Amino acid sequence: MNRLRTAALVQFRRMTGLLVVLILVQGVGNGLAGAKQANGSEQAVARMLIASDGLSAQTNLAAKAMATRFKAIVTSHFALGTMARDALGYDRFNQLGTKRQRQYTEAFKEHLAQGFVLGVRRLGSAVSTVLGSRTAPGGAVIVVSRSRVAGREKDTFWHMCREHPALVCDIEVDGIRASARQRAAFSRVLEEHGFERLLTDLRSGELAGRIS
Repeated sequence: MNRLRTAALVQFRRMTGLLVVLILVQGVGNGLAGAKQANGSEQAVARMLIASDGLSAQTNLAAKAMATRFKAIVTSHFALGTMARDALGYDRFNQLGTKRQRQYTEAFKEHLAQGFVLGVRRLGSAVSTVLGSRTAPGGAVIVVSRSRVAGREKDTFWHMCREHPALVCDIEVDGIRASARQRAAFSRVLEEHGFERLLTDLRSGELAGRIS
C-alpha cells in the first residue's frame, strides 16, 4: 500500500513539474512573440519617419508634389480606412453610403497631406528617432518617437493597429489623439455646413490649417 502511495506521489510530482515547465515555456513564447511584434512595429515607424523626414527636407519642392509624395507614405504606412472612420466617428461613417465613404476617405488622405505640407512650410524639416515601444492593455503596440523641428523636440505616440501591427491606426501628441481633434473639427463642419462642405474643406487644406 505504501509503495502504491509513493509511486502515485512521484507520478503526481512529475506531472506537476511538467505542467510548470509547459506554463513557463508558453509564457516565454508569448513574450518572444510580443517582443517580435513590437520590434516589427518600431521598424515600420522608423521606415515611415525616414521617408517623411527626408521629404520634409525637400523644402524647395512644390506643395502639390510634396503632398503627392506624402500621400504615398500614407498609403504604405497608415491604416487609412480605419483612421478616416475614427476621425469622422464610427456611426457617422457607417451612415454614409459606399460612394460617400470612398469620397470622404480620399478627401481625408488629402487632408493629411495638406497638414504635412503646412507643417513643413511653417516649421521646416524634421529629424526623428524611434525611442521604443510598449504594448497597450488591448494588445496593440504603441511606438514612441522623438522629433526635432525648428529647434524644439516633441514626442509622438504612434498607435499601431492590433490586427496589422506594421500600420498606424492613430497618432497621439501632448496626450491628445489626432482622431479626437479631427472628430471635433469635422463634426462642427458637418453640423453647420453639411457633407459636401466637409469634403471641400478637407481637400483644400482648410481644416488642416485650423487643426494644426
